Amino acid sequence: MTNLLIEMGRTIFHAGLHAGVFALACLFSVAWPGDALAQLQTVVAEGEASAQEDPAIARDNGVQDALRKPRTLFMIAEQNIGQEILLYWWSTWGARGGAAFAGQSVDMAVSETVLKEEFLSRGFNVIDISAVTGKFEISNAYRIADLTDTGAREIGRKMGAEIIIKGKALAKEGPRTAGSSVGSYLADITLSAVRVDNGQVLASARNSAPARHISQHVGGNQAIENAARGIADKLAEQITAKWMAETSGGQLTQITITGLGSMKELVKIKEFLKSHVRGVQNVIQRNYEGGTAVLEVDAAGTAQSIGDELAKKDFPGFDLDLTSATANTIEIKATHTGAAASPPKR
Repeated sequence: MTNLLIEMGRTIFHAGLHAGVFALACLFSVAWPGDALAQLQTVVAEGEASAQEDPAIARDNGVQDALRKPRTLFMIAEQNIGQEILLYWWSTWGARGGAAFAGQSVDMAVSETVLKEEFLSRGFNVIDISAVTGKFEISNAYRIADLTDTGAREIGRKMGAEIIIKGKALAKEGPRTAGSSVGSYLADITLSAVRVDNGQVLASARNSAPARHISQHVGGNQAIENAARGIADKLAEQITAKWMAETSGGQLTQITITGLGSMKELVKIKEFLKSHVRGVQNVIQRNYEGGTAVLEVDAAGTAQSIGDELAKKDFPGFDLDLTSATANTIEIKATHTGAAASPPKR
């Protein structure tokens, strides 16, 4: 069981003309059970909260911002000794699946079960596929073991995942000592972690592990479990490092705004982003045509926080409605109020 200790560091307030930024450093010390001298892993994360808030509230908001973990979906195809095919849950998903598993009675996805347990113990938000069973169908083109990143991202998007961890786990029989009833088994697991919104590879790892048992099936399962537990640390460290760097450090957020009545409205939005939204360092206009603008915002805050600030702002003559948001993209629709707005320039 993971023990999570949060040590509050120093609090720094920077007063400015419009807003202050509260910088919070959280030190995570994760102690794993085992030998008397437990291994320690340290991860430094930063969270932000407005300095105009009550200090205690600002501190709590900063902690929550720093502790936020991505919604993670596991998609691992597995083949144990004695199985003729790879087994994977997305093949049987929905009403159209299941035919390929006729005659298969062995347990499915030992590796996936182990990895879910390991990632939950590290504070990740792991998606339970049973909670969304029957809510959508998976295309036949995606009911394959060698699923592409594009296919995995499409399924992950429908399930509300931010990260997909996909790959294969295979077990095989090793050499057996003459006259012994105990066999040796070896499992190999290869995994990669991909961001759902933009396809960025966050982590990649491979691990092998042995096991010994009288039963082929049990021995194969144990080897797969050992390989999965051995890869969890390496994979989680890579994901955490990149995810924290992007969500608490500067990152580019793409904002697409539709329904704008004029360039003046876009200028008002850009000025608001620069002067009133926390963590915004720069706003770059990529395109404006036919009432649609594409902006890139370099900010320390998340895409969701930027969208929330825009949605709360009352602009003269129009409102902004957040229609879609991922970890680094926002889609907003401008809705005009009061007097009729100028038609979009084309």
